[in-house]
Amino acid sequence: MLADHHRIDRAVWRVGDQEVPIRTKVGVRGHPGVDAALIALAEPLRRGRLELAGRVLDLSGAPAALPVWAMGAGVAADWTVASTSAAAIAAARATLADAGLQVPVLAALPWEVDDRFDAIVWRPPADRGVRRVAAELAAVAGRLRDGGTAWLLQHKDEGAKRTEKAAAARFASVEVVAREAGWRLSALRGPLPATAEVDPWTAFEAPDGPVRAIVGAFAAEKVDPGTRVLLGALSERGAPLERLLDLGCGTGLLARAALAAGARAVVAVDDDLAAVRSAAYNLGDDPRARVVHADLTAGEVGSGFDAVWCNPPFHVGRQVVGALSRAFVAAAHEALRPGGEAWFVANRALPYEAELEGWAAWGDATPAAERTFKVLWARRPG
Repeated sequence: MLADHHRIDRAVWRVGDQEVPIRTKVGVRGHPGVDAALIALAEPLRRGRLELAGRVLDLSGAPAALPVWAMGAGVAADWTVASTSAAAIAAARATLADAGLQVPVLAALPWEVDDRFDAIVWRPPADRGVRRVAAELAAVAGRLRDGGTAWLLQHKDEGAKRTEKAAAARFASVEVVAREAGWRLSALRGPLPATAEVDPWTAFEAPDGPVRAIVGAFAAEKVDPGTRVLLGALSERGAPLERLLDLGCGTGLLARAALAAGARAVVAVDDDLAAVRSAAYNLGDDPRARVVHADLTAGEVGSGFDAVWCNPPFHVGRQVVGALSRAFVAAAHEALRPGGEAWFVANRALPYEAELEGWAAWGDATPAAERTFKVLWARRPG
């Protein structure tokens, strides 16, 4: 299962008569095929509706498909790709390697890109909420050169018209240049002077103290109910902690609880860079803690952990991806020492029990009054 998760597959994106080979994997939008947004972009590209010249920043979320298309189409541009997903970054680097292209691929939130561009292709992360879209819009406007154009690609059901309206306050003109199967491609031209950045951070109170998080990170504005249930169940386990892995750490609340319980070392890992930045803030400068941006463990995290705590995701964007949550269970097994224990929380309807049958032992530790979530523990064979 874990090998399947890390496998980087091949796919083909068709732009008119041009076949653009790309790489993709579990955790990338559209996998095992091509993202619907990229498909919608094909016709405007074929018709030359996008002006892509000079320095171009790719914030589309596609795995470096645009630079490879440009090479095949004879479009001369100096590309930079930026993404917040470790899975998408791995796929993008594989796509570029296949094409023999030397294009920088940055692990960066849009406001962290320290440069100016002639054009930016941006697909807003609508599933991350309107505050995240607003923060990214401000960053896009602030990273365009005078006279530059941002190409906004968004589905009408994801709030495209709302984003276009917000863009009108930051650009000299906003023009819808293409519509395809509900997708809207808009040209945001001429960033207005003195465009103010939007603070991407938010704050809330957790039972163990204040939390700060980047908007759009998982549970960035309140304690996730599943995490709260898992913390309640863990508070009753009583066993001392040594080395712990918070797998899919979000804002870092599980890792912070482990530190408070006396863990000797804690590693918090997440695919989402906004979550990683948030967890790093909330864990502070505790020398026992390390936060890692990685697609599951993928070699960056290590092994031999005494315990894994996990609130596994099962969505990529708004798409339910069962293979993702199953891979989290497999990654927990691989990360543990022999005899180590993993603790998971999940919606009651999700069939995690089947994934635990090969473990040495497993059981249900759901608090008696809980009806929405379940807490499962499992022990790796000794």
